[in-house]
Amino acid sequence: MPETELGYKHTLHLETVTPVAVGNGGTLSPSADYTLDPQNKQCALLLDHKMFEAWLTQNPAALTDYLNAVKKNAGNNRNTFLYQFLSKYHNQKEAKSYFNAERMIVGYAHTVELKTCLKDAGRPFIPGSTLKGAFKSVWLHNWLSANPVKVNDVIRSINGTRNEKEARKEIEKVIVECLDNLPSQDKRMQFSTLQISDAYINGDLKWYHTKRFKLSKDGKTVVPLFLEAIAPSAEGSFSVMVENNNLVQTNHGWIKSLETGSLVPFFAQVNQYALDNIEHELEMTQSEELWDYKKFLRDRKNDIENSKNQSAWLPIGFGKSNFYQSIGLFIRRRDKGAFEKYIKLFKMGKKPNAGETDQKELPLTRNLSIEGHLPLGWIKLYENIHDCSIPKSVKHFNQGDQIEATVATIARPFSKIKIPGVDGLINMSGTKDAQRNPRFKEQAVVVVQIDINKDEKITQARFIRVK
Repeated sequence: MPETELGYKHTLHLETVTPVAVGNGGTLSPSADYTLDPQNKQCALLLDHKMFEAWLTQNPAALTDYLNAVKKNAGNNRNTFLYQFLSKYHNQKEAKSYFNAERMIVGYAHTVELKTCLKDAGRPFIPGSTLKGAFKSVWLHNWLSANPVKVNDVIRSINGTRNEKEARKEIEKVIVECLDNLPSQDKRMQFSTLQISDAYINGDLKWYHTKRFKLSKDGKTVVPLFLEAIAPSAEGSFSVMVENNNLVQTNHGWIKSLETGSLVPFFAQVNQYALDNIEHELEMTQSEELWDYKKFLRDRKNDIENSKNQSAWLPIGFGKSNFYQSIGLFIRRRDKGAFEKYIKLFKMGKKPNAGETDQKELPLTRNLSIEGHLPLGWIKLYENIHDCSIPKSVKHFNQGDQIEATVATIARPFSKIKIPGVDGLINMSGTKDAQRNPRFKEQAVVVVQIDINKDEKITQARFIRVK
């Protein structure tokens, strides 16, 4: 049961549905941190800085040569810059020894500055603060849906004032009223009674070439972005604790919805938020180029509608909307003129003249992967660990069994697959044959034939067909 002496505690499991990027503010450069593998341009090799710097220290002439080469190659193709530089002084095997890790690249075989994601000793994680922020957006959205009079108050404040500062203050007042983050009787802020742990992830980190695609009919790509992200089909867990005891209590309605033995009511709130955003996104996405993005949205809509709220879907990190966007969508439904003023008020969209924006819709663009037009940040939440994967779970494995699995990474000679109930990812041979089927891509469900060892552990799998 979730009730403990300290309060109510739930353990939630999550599965990444699309690449999840929670940035740490760091960057990697092809001039100083990584190179493409000359034998496989879809694979990046990470530089062993300690080894490289020790060699440069012992070879001052090489250090001078390196600094000059960096300056000379600035702005040029740097795909294999570091490898080529080391090859001037070492043979192929020695040059490769300066790189101590590798990452698969999804999209262009091309290098630019990479934005990195949060890791702890190399292991990716999603901070509890990120999850908590996403849940607060859910609650604000649903509160506005249940209190249309508050949306009307915001619209009146936008239309009735010439003072932008006063209008912003009124909108922020609505957010505070919904979140009700005021001290309780024990002088604790309401949301401090909701504690969410970090979610440590088991799965691959990959590097994704993304672009901000315009959603309109004449949509074109703008602003490329190279991101490190947790790959789809990775899994993790985190805990949610609502403090409720003799010392600490909360009277916040949304937080108290977690004071129950079931997460179904909470998942219903998350799914309603996701459905409303999906419906709006489908309306806004008119570009024919983004047909696969619209298919993704429709598939998630079907998943949610068929889930009976036993699980939930939610965008986080780079894919998450914010409080002001949530309020904006409700304003748009009621008063388009006020919505356009609202966009200018919070300076959303491009700013062609002196801080002003000519944007009249929200959103106009969406950051998607180059390959497959996947949005960023979608996760699936569930309470029962057996709900985690789409393929059917198998309790006992025999040599030569044909079972279902989810494609995690596509590469030759071995792709990586996720088999329900099996820790980690398994190598799958037969990628060349699989790629003849246009439905073979990441997240596809495939049938594979497995090999097991004497301990009944799966050692590898061979592709049979796409399910």
